[in-house]
Amino acid sequence: MFKIIKQKKIYQKLYRRYGHSIDALHWRSKKTQHARFKALCEIQPKRGSLILDIGCGFGDFFGYLQRHLYFTKDVGCEITPEFAAIAKQDYPKATIYQGDYLDIPNIEPDYIFASGIFAFGNRRFFRKVARKALLECQKGFAFNICTDESFDHIDPVEVLEFLSQLTPNIEVIEGYLDNDITFLAHPQIVLPSRSQSRFFSSHARRRALLTS
Repeated sequence: MFKIIKQKKIYQKLYRRYGHSIDALHWRSKKTQHARFKALCEIQPKRGSLILDIGCGFGDFFGYLQRHLYFTKDVGCEITPEFAAIAKQDYPKATIYQGDYLDIPNIEPDYIFASGIFAFGNRRFFRKVARKALLECQKGFAFNICTDESFDHIDPVEVLEFLSQLTPNIEVIEGYLDNDITFLAHPQIVLPSRSQSRFFSSHARRRALLTS
């Protein structure tokens, strides 16, 4: 909990300094932000899907989905009150929860996304979020981690090992940016609709091999 509070204070400080801008989110540029969004969308959310963006910031991912014609039903959660307020203003059709993802109710989203929320090396937080997300999502959980040595990052091999305890259905995407990796994880039971279910292959598919 301490690291989450610290993370919130860091973003509030950035917001006071930079306002409604990419710098307040601690991203280098819109270009790199969109490169991460594109990698996340490799999970291929279907038209009309209910999606949850953990750490939605200003709601930029919702705008990206709209521009690329995904036509999703959008829900976000954000720990920083200033960010959540802007997301609600800019995306009035989205439902925005202000607070920690671990505290919000289960809305049974089809897909859960998280971009940049694991940049502070909080392993306990990562494990709790990943476990909850894979229990709640109906079709997939897509997230990224930073591997820049200047950050207190989580080892991607450690991430893969933990995810493999929860599901065998994992894809790993690399090469779209330096020092960034995206994981696409599907729950073992995938629900194409609320009344049907099917099993994914037990083989863990990987777009790229992680090296230790």
